[in-house]
Amino acid sequence: MRTDGFDRDELKNFLACLLPQNALICRFMLETGLRVSDVLKLEAGAFKQQMTVTESKTGMKRRVRLTKDLYNAVLAQAGRRWLFEGRNPEKHKTRQAVWYDLKRAGKAFRLREVLAPHSMRKSYAQELYYDRGKSLDEVQRILGHKFPSTTLFYLWRGGGSVEQAQKK
Repeated sequence: MRTDGFDRDELKNFLACLLPQNALICRFMLETGLRVSDVLKLEAGAFKQQMTVTESKTGMKRRVRLTKDLYNAVLAQAGRRWLFEGRNPEKHKTRQAVWYDLKRAGKAFRLREVLAPHSMRKSYAQELYYDRGKSLDEVQRILGHKFPSTTLFYLWRGGGSVEQAQKK
């Protein structure tokens, strides 16, 4: 099932409805476009405000930079080994735990969109394209997509065809 991106107007309130750690994870994804699995696997000892992350799905290296505010918030709650510890401090939080919290919040807001952690990556792509004026090629490169059609699915906001996303 495909997920939807977030409506930016609702996003602040939605994040406030999540558990604090999950809200930070989502903010991390929104600022970097990283997948939830890549965020959760980050180790506390290697965490920097600007760092290179190897994406587990593609093996591609990406340089990411966090705002000072988000960097400090993540650092303040980081565990000894993992940035985002699970119940067992020896393991990182699971993507399923983040997913469950997003579903719970979506029900509380009575949202009809299909929301999941990947929705943050889609929202990031939409911000790059619609708000920051990046081209389709640039967004495709940043996300590491092999085909422009994949990126177009990320940019689609509903209410029209995928081709309309390309027209802005």
